[in-house]
Amino acid sequence: MTKSAFLSAPFRPFFFFTAIMAVAIPTLWVSIFTGHLDLETLFSTNLVWHAHEMIFGFTSSLLAGFLFTASAVWTKKDPFTGYRLFSLMALWMLERIFYLLPVPISVALGTSALFSLLFLFFMGHILRGNSKNFKAVIPILFLFFLFKFFLLVGDFSSHDLLYRMGIHGGIFSIVLLIVIFSGRLVPFFSKVKLQIEIKEPAWAHYLSLGSHILLIFLVGEIVPSFVTATILFLAIFSNLIRFYFWKPFQALKEPMLAILHSGFLWVNLGLLLYLLTTIYPDLDYSQLSLHALATGALGVFSIGMMVRVTRGHSSLKMMADGWDQAAFICVNIGALTRVLIPLLVPEYYWNSLHWASGFWTLGFVIYLFKYTYVLFKK
Repeated sequence: MTKSAFLSAPFRPFFFFTAIMAVAIPTLWVSIFTGHLDLETLFSTNLVWHAHEMIFGFTSSLLAGFLFTASAVWTKKDPFTGYRLFSLMALWMLERIFYLLPVPISVALGTSALFSLLFLFFMGHILRGNSKNFKAVIPILFLFFLFKFFLLVGDFSSHDLLYRMGIHGGIFSIVLLIVIFSGRLVPFFSKVKLQIEIKEPAWAHYLSLGSHILLIFLVGEIVPSFVTATILFLAIFSNLIRFYFWKPFQALKEPMLAILHSGFLWVNLGLLLYLLTTIYPDLDYSQLSLHALATGALGVFSIGMMVRVTRGHSSLKMMADGWDQAAFICVNIGALTRVLIPLLVPEYYWNSLHWASGFWTLGFVIYLFKYTYVLFKK
């Protein structure tokens, strides 16, 4: 097993399954939502299954592939491979399967808990002694998995507030990670690829991070709306100041960098829709905000980093070819269709689901078509 090419680096199995999830879950969900499929799961509704699997199943696979690969670079340690990698991958797969089988809820919860604890243990062990990345990553991962259990326990016990805390906290934990890594990767890659120095104001950097940390805990009626609106405004304002100093127009020359910029813009569109819902509750853009952050920010950032990491760790030229650019465009079009059609022409919402799902999943189909051989070869 330790000699398996597929298990020779964390990004190989986990990016493969991330792409599989990105194709399977939206496709199944649209079929369920339009009445063409009925799926039996452990969750109270298929909507909850869809939400859990995209927010926590898809994302935990992505994070495993990205963080365990990057941590070897950060710490100069041997990559996370072999039996340890297989055990984490197997638990992730078992959890997906158990949710679709008539197993006791305790079995599914136990598998989920074991995967989460093993993920945190392995990541903490690897980052031990690397205080900067340990402090940045481990607390957010802990919150991410904690909110996952809020969702599970909230749904299994019919506790609506706990369930909504899980959804909200899970999404905004992911958004915080996107903001953190965008702030690291964009300046670094801008210097490497474009030979430009990025110097953003320190106050904007810290205001952005601070406001996004607070947003994780601002759930619905728990916090007064004016407090939520103020923090959302500060997050958007500081993000856009940072974005201006990242020189986005110069990044258009480099698709591998431009995709990270577009993912960051999606964060702010999601926050703006959330802000409008907070100020004008009758608008109720909450679902559009959720999908702007999930299909937009997370989806776009995911395909960008999956292509970059796969190419960078497979001795391939660090340049997006036509297939890669097509994948980037498809995921963006899918997200735009999912958010803007219901917003601007809601009468076409039903039909738009097929187009949104089709384009979004096509981006990851292209990734699988292009890189499956790379992920499995020595």
